[in-house]
Amino acid sequence: MKNILLITLLIFTSLSCNQNKGKNSANDNAINSTSIKLYAQKNIFSTIGKFKIFSLTEREGVGNVNILIDPPADVLQKFAPDSTFANSVRAFLIKTDKEIYLVDTGFGRNVFSLMDSLGVTPDMVTSVLITHMHGDHIGGLLIDGKPTFPNAKIVVSAKEFEYWTSKTEMTKLPENRRGNFTVAQKIFDLYGHRVHVQQPAVLALDGNNSYQEFPDGIQMIAAYGHTPGHVMYLVKDGAQQLLIWGDLMHAYEIQTAHPEISVKYDIDPIMASQTRIQVLKYVKAQNIPAIGMHMPSK
Repeated sequence: MKNILLITLLIFTSLSCNQNKGKNSANDNAINSTSIKLYAQKNIFSTIGKFKIFSLTEREGVGNVNILIDPPADVLQKFAPDSTFANSVRAFLIKTDKEIYLVDTGFGRNVFSLMDSLGVTPDMVTSVLITHMHGDHIGGLLIDGKPTFPNAKIVVSAKEFEYWTSKTEMTKLPENRRGNFTVAQKIFDLYGHRVHVQQPAVLALDGNNSYQEFPDGIQMIAAYGHTPGHVMYLVKDGAQQLLIWGDLMHAYEIQTAHPEISVKYDIDPIMASQTRIQVLKYVKAQNIPAIGMHMPSK
């Protein structure tokens, strides 16, 4: 398709890896000193078999390293000498001949004008696939307090639904920090029976130390840590695959090289780091392109 720009997965292995073979790595959690680079190209994005995937980029800018948890000074000097890193906010639209999916909805600011530019209106969306219930991912689900997508089912993981509807979890926070719980619960209430709670698949090695193959379609996969029920979505058609990994990373350049570094937004930073390391190993082993909601376009 003429204007479809494919995601390219570029794996760069440090030359020093061979030069320092046998020595202890400065970062034992790095994947053999490998970083994975993926670049989204504007809004027209990729074709995966029958799936046409578009990036709905609401914002491109920078984030500040003060969101990182205990980053080493040498890492900051190397990757963020000015204390900032490239960052974005985006959702994804997936089209087939019969279905239109959204993966998250961003803040809901200009995502609808981006959809309109693709000839898609909210009533045409058949499913909204939620990675997690943070405001920059669910902001478009309600407009003026009413459901935005009248014909769509809202798909969320079981653990995510359980967490954000838990009064016990909500009351652990002071009242002035319960806003995300209140919004999430309102969304679930207003969408009612159209909220589909799903158990995600898990990444696992088989007896031959190989990852399992997923069926064609769009597969929800557990990626817990950032939130208790954070998930990814694998889009697959035959040999073609794309992993939309949600908020696996916020500071892309830093966290690909140092996946052990988490951010203050992670509800469980240790689990988030473990998940990040596992997913990076998975996409490398399976040679699967990936993209995230905060990965910069350049």
